[in-house]
Amino acid sequence: MKTKITLIIALLICLVSATPAFCEVDHDALQTRIAYNSSGDVEYSGVSSPNVATSDTAWRIQKIIYDTSGNVVTIVFPNGDSGFNYVWDDRESYTYPD
Repeated sequence: MKTKITLIIALLICLVSATPAFCEVDHDALQTRIAYNSSGDVEYSGVSSPNVATSDTAWRIQKIIYDTSGNVVTIVFPNGDSGFNYVWDDRESYTYPD
């Protein structure tokens, strides 16, 4: 089930990304990290090249925003930047657009 959720999130990110190149990334060559909120919903998703440490500045991070019914309403990137410019371990400290 979590694999399906990850693929759905990747598709949603591709669809809403301001950077069409995101859709061209070879996802088989990436590692993925997922962080859940207290309700058990995916709150953050991150991808990087294989063997990149979670403390390295080489992650593309997304925050998933839900409505009060638990439906995904938007996916946002730190500072509106969808680049591989972030540290996974610091994901909660970044500023995400509303």
